[in-house]
Amino acid sequence: MHTGSDKIGKLMRIAFTSRRPFNDGPLNQPIPENDQANMAYLLGADYFSFFSLKKLSTTQLAAKLQPYDLVFIPLDLRDFETVQHIAGGSNGRYILYSEGGIADYQLLNATGQAAYLQIIRHAKAIFLYWEKYVPFFQSITDKPVAYLPYPFFEEMARHYRLPLEKRANRISLPSGIASSTRNGLSSLLTARHMLRQHLISEIDCWLAPVTFSEEAAAVRHILLDEPFQVLPPVRFNWRKWLQNSRFDYRPLLNMRRKLKSGTSSESNIPTVQQGPLALLRRQNWPTYLQRLSHSLLVLDLNNRPTVGRNALDCAALGIPCISTDYSDMQPKLFPQTTLTDSWNIPTAVDLARRLLEDTSFYREVTQEAAVQLKAFLPEAFKARFAKITTDFPEILERSA
Repeated sequence: MHTGSDKIGKLMRIAFTSRRPFNDGPLNQPIPENDQANMAYLLGADYFSFFSLKKLSTTQLAAKLQPYDLVFIPLDLRDFETVQHIAGGSNGRYILYSEGGIADYQLLNATGQAAYLQIIRHAKAIFLYWEKYVPFFQSITDKPVAYLPYPFFEEMARHYRLPLEKRANRISLPSGIASSTRNGLSSLLTARHMLRQHLISEIDCWLAPVTFSEEAAAVRHILLDEPFQVLPPVRFNWRKWLQNSRFDYRPLLNMRRKLKSGTSSESNIPTVQQGPLALLRRQNWPTYLQRLSHSLLVLDLNNRPTVGRNALDCAALGIPCISTDYSDMQPKLFPQTTLTDSWNIPTAVDLARRLLEDTSFYREVTQEAAVQLKAFLPEAFKARFAKITTDFPEILERSA
């Protein structure tokens, strides 16, 4: 497969870092994920995981990064210590790109927030997937701040698209209930009203593996009026331990992928079925897309300012997404089904009813999303990056 930015690749060497547990090295093909790391593929960059870089001393890290003209670092405040470590080892050659939520800095203490500002001010540039927050970062630094949403590889997702007549009378809730910023409760309550009004007959609810049992009990209680059973505390959760530890668990992930290769059909997705409700454990992107393609709607009343992966997936699959303007992509792709209030359940139900009962409106919404999606595909990403570096040529100048 032809790599993305040949011109950049010939002029510069780029290191792309992230907290994702992908394997280190050059990317010869896109990662099968709806993920920022695919910027590395289009830029001809070498990928480095935080798992690898955090093991190096400051001297070792500087030597590792010395051959690279630019170092991309996520502004990932879940591991701000490693962000600082990589920035320190890049000798002024780093670019920050957005990760997580815009308000995540509030999780840092006062000292951490001061360091957060310094990391931003010392970067060569800031690339964001939140267009409306460009002015916020421009108020912090005099360096270039640009809107650069990461590329979406539509052809990977379209492979799973189903004709409307082959889909079940099903909606999908992708965000679970345990996260503090996904507002899963509003989505569940909306689905409850839809079920009681006989607008739908099936609900898929995707839950995090680390909290699956507890979330499943709460979801059954909310949607099906089951008595809520308080579960005993988990003495040791190995999944959560792996995610929170400094242990490099990539070899275990690779082994798991090999064991599960070729098992992405809908019948092989781990589910707990109870009446109209299917409780599913989140897995890899292709497995998720394969199941999602059988739904009529996606419902995600999030209250977290983020990129909007659900809207991207839905646009590629031809599925309307009812969500909020907290995400960057939702109002761009699905303006007619975007809420300005994450708790406006009556309007969400009304939108769902109209989509399910008015075929022409359904097609209008999905066709508009397909047209708007073109602005976020790989060629559009390369054009946007080329314009940024033309407008701000200092980004490509090696500073040290």
